[in-house]
Amino acid sequence: MDKEGDAAAKTITDALGAYRCARVRLPFKDFNECLLKNVATGMISELLKDAKPLGGHTVEPFDHIAKLATQRKKMNPEKAVDTGWEIFHNLMGGGSREREVTILTADTGVGKTAWALNLLYRISGRVNTLIISGEEDNVEIFGRLITIYTKKPWATYYDNYAQLKSGSQVTEKDIEDANKFYSLKGTMFWCGETNLPINQITELIKFCHQRYNTRFILIDHLHHFIDADSGEHERFAIEKFLKGLNALVKNIPVHIMVICHPNKEVGDNVRRVYMNQLKGSAAIKQYAWNVISLARNTEEGQTSVECWLQKKRYSMARQGFCYFTVDNPDTAIYEQGTRGDYHDG
Repeated sequence: MDKEGDAAAKTITDALGAYRCARVRLPFKDFNECLLKNVATGMISELLKDAKPLGGHTVEPFDHIAKLATQRKKMNPEKAVDTGWEIFHNLMGGGSREREVTILTADTGVGKTAWALNLLYRISGRVNTLIISGEEDNVEIFGRLITIYTKKPWATYYDNYAQLKSGSQVTEKDIEDANKFYSLKGTMFWCGETNLPINQITELIKFCHQRYNTRFILIDHLHHFIDADSGEHERFAIEKFLKGLNALVKNIPVHIMVICHPNKEVGDNVRRVYMNQLKGSAAIKQYAWNVISLARNTEEGQTSVECWLQKKRYSMARQGFCYFTVDNPDTAIYEQGTRGDYHDG
């Protein structure tokens, strides 16, 4: 809002009382520009619901809250995205739900990013997605997603001259079909080599949600976005980061998955990571809705991946295990004992 707009808003709030007024954050300068940019009516309705009172938080009676809760359920019922992984779906209490933060962890080399990208691939068939990465650049992630779609390793696609290798099984049509799949499904990328503060990450997520209706966000990984030394400063930075994400999902209907590395050496023979082995474990226990730990013995070439939901906040979810099979860390991951691979061409 410009100075003239601020002045006009102050005049109105002074006359009406700040407690009666609210501020709406728009993706563009004002409502006129939103209309010119063809912002959907449904999106504007969502923004109006998320308006913040200018007078600060107010004390409200129970019947008012009950009415608001009923209206929210009618206008925006709780939504969960089915991943096609049936046991995982049931453990999560109905899939990937909006307004939650999930922590995904595993020991080094187990395949955290590969598993998360397989999940994102399945979810991208239902909702728009955003990948925020400090671990790999966008082209590397693109290659992984192409491999998941085609079931053929991205590394074999091109030679040093960006031409298809003569012995490669992949075809130009494979790549064209994969590009079309992810483009139509609204998969967005952000990659940076520097730390991105939590306030900028939340603004990025808000923008993508408002502009592209993004509903699932993968952050890979937490410690690339923590600008702090080890010790108390790092723990405080992790708490601030997760607190910011938790506040964000209360205001917009998105699910955020954050990949997190363990802080301590994993001593379990299956390399299972426990919550108290994570950096910032106290903040993770407090602010994360779900904590998922992956484990497999990579030294023995184990292809079975254990998925342990060790913390859940949603009442319909439950702690427990499900198992996946992976032939290659860069290809599709299959849940054991369920209906198999997902492919929405």
